[in-house]
Amino acid sequence: LLSYKKSYTLMDSTRESIINYGKNFARLLRERWLMGECDEDILFFILLKRPNQLMRRSTLSYLASGTAQQTPYIFASYGSLVREKIDPFHSLPNNDLSMNQQQRQHYFDPLQEIIEAENINFENGYSLKVVTENLLDRFEATLSQEYTLPRARSHIPDWAMIVFIICALLCLLMTVG
Repeated sequence: LLSYKKSYTLMDSTRESIINYGKNFARLLRERWLMGECDEDILFFILLKRPNQLMRRSTLSYLASGTAQQTPYIFASYGSLVREKIDPFHSLPNNDLSMNQQQRQHYFDPLQEIIEAENINFENGYSLKVVTENLLDRFEATLSQEYTLPRARSHIPDWAMIVFIICALLCLLMTVG
């Protein structure tokens, strides 16, 4: 009965709900195992038999004819430091707040785009070893890029600092004299 309920709920699910469930499961695994001490960790959760809802339509036709086998699917969860490194809000010059909520909602981070591309590679017949090596190489390249942050400026102008220093020196000279 339990296996029937599991298969029934999986068959009734949509693509978005399965992706959401997989991402949340990967996040829970990462948080419960406490792999990274400073939230700099990344967990890859690889589902060896991808559900039909996660297949593209062209791949589903091959599965129906029996010429292809089930392919894996990758979910990833990363800590807050990794998320901060790739977050579009932090990489915008001068923290531009003009990006509205709809644009933020539809933004896919570069790491998620890499994962989606590698999931497509699985469907195209690439092996698990090739895809994981490519995934790790692309993650490393993306995360090792230097992002220039705007220089933090003080709210006191330079000319005001110079005037203040000159006044302090004059006060010192008056005290000595």
